[in-house]
Amino acid sequence: MDLLVFDAKRNKNPLETPVCFQKEDLHEMLGNQRIDAYLNGGLVQIFDEQASRILFENAGIGQWLDDDRKESRGVSSTCFCQEDGDDNSHKIAEKAAENWSEQSPVYNILVLSPMETVLLSIDWQIVNVKNMQRVLTDNEIWLKMRDYDDKPEEFGKCYAVFRFLKLNGWIVSSGLTFGCHFLIYCYGAQFYHSSAGVLITNEIDPQRLLTLTRILSHNKKALIVANTSEDVQSFEDVRKVEVKIVTMKTYFLERDVAVMSNKQNEIYELTNHT
Repeated sequence: MDLLVFDAKRNKNPLETPVCFQKEDLHEMLGNQRIDAYLNGGLVQIFDEQASRILFENAGIGQWLDDDRKESRGVSSTCFCQEDGDDNSHKIAEKAAENWSEQSPVYNILVLSPMETVLLSIDWQIVNVKNMQRVLTDNEIWLKMRDYDDKPEEFGKCYAVFRFLKLNGWIVSSGLTFGCHFLIYCYGAQFYHSSAGVLITNEIDPQRLLTLTRILSHNKKALIVANTSEDVQSFEDVRKVEVKIVTMKTYFLERDVAVMSNKQNEIYELTNHT
């Protein structure tokens, strides 16, 4: 991965927030206790706000669930006012509106992706995944997360690559906006722009390869093409397979549009890693 660029965001200092790359560090920050996560409508949610902030801010894991009520002013007291009410009735109405709002409080809920769920529960043994109050077994978690994924048939292979990137110290997020599987960050998205897009495939069409390298290079990113040595059907297979990656980057040598079409203006570099 020698071709990768680490583009820091302005006025952001990663030293202000300790970053946890390994499970031992994360276990220690969480007090060596397992966190409960709950299956809810196809989502895996963590309601423990303190633990959620550690996962999100220190390990780059999860996304906050948007709640439009945070931007609203709550329940209006006019819903509880009586016609021609005096000052005392208005106070009663305000209290009633407050009580009504407290019946449905606003929580900061962290949502885990299927791969983050497998990593934290089966792999790192940090999270208990519950359906209602029953703790799911490792096999149940794997099967459910595979079904929740957009492409269940590719879940095992994608998780193997995801795990490989995490174990090598990268913060990993979705790469959908750039047409690939993942984006990888040094220290996290709050401190750095992503260094590369990761595409998981056995083979790639030359036109798509050219398109991806151009798009990513224009955004100061490399393209990493990853694959596994074997198919991955279960979590046990994850530990057995070898992950292979190739890093690609396009350099534009000529910026004069008038003559660009007449010159060889791109150099492709490849680095192989396993």
